[in-house]
Amino acid sequence: MRKTEQHIILRTENLSIGYKHKKEITVIARDINLKLPEGNLIAVIGVNGSGKTTLIKTLTNNLQKIEGKVFIKNIDLDELDNLSTSKMISLVLTNQLISKNLTAFELIALGRQPYTNWLGTLTKEDLYKINEALELVEISALRDRKCHEISDGQFQKVLIARALAQDTPLLILDEPTNHLDLYHKVSILKLLKKLCVETHKTILFASHELNLALQLCDQLIIIKDKKLISGSPEELINGNELTSLFNDDLVYFNESSKSFQIKQ
Repeated sequence: MRKTEQHIILRTENLSIGYKHKKEITVIARDINLKLPEGNLIAVIGVNGSGKTTLIKTLTNNLQKIEGKVFIKNIDLDELDNLSTSKMISLVLTNQLISKNLTAFELIALGRQPYTNWLGTLTKEDLYKINEALELVEISALRDRKCHEISDGQFQKVLIARALAQDTPLLILDEPTNHLDLYHKVSILKLLKKLCVETHKTILFASHELNLALQLCDQLIIIKDKKLISGSPEELINGNELTSLFNDDLVYFNESSKSFQIKQ
């Protein structure tokens, strides 16, 4: 057990997430006890409005938790300042305000900000990490291209490379396949899986791509009815946790094919 605990990158204790507005508190989910192991690809799934983005923002200290604790490598997240947190967690949000006049190299280099001096001078170590990220994501050919000149799928890879260059044990992405076609959705998620294997980093992402997540992820986190359930795809299937994910009769989980299908 002790050996397993040493390889837990992030864990929560009795975490409740939601929003505080003046004296009013809206709870999205409560009693969350998560463990994210090293080198795992983990998807947060749930219907629209279930709290996927709320969870991600809370785990990264971008949203104040209602109660409970979040630990990153056994360090209480509340004890870390912004700089220390940015050396532990890389965050890629959808619709970030990023200048696409930057080249791919320049944008990826921003991932080294937690380590550079106040002038932003890049050291040999910084350059090594940037070039390593370009190679890992297989976009070295794009390094000098302006980001407005590349496709949405390529731009998403640049954002992933920036997160890799930040050199943190945990990468968190909010719907990284948003606005992409099926081919590029698969490409991005297979890339994330490959990165987990090759770098041993833990990658957590929110997604609506349920069938892809079932095929590629080591662990799924389901948010439903203010509760959170986690486990491997096999554990969740055997526990019938996926059959009640949707409340209507349009979509159902087919246990024989282990996929979500349209009800005829």
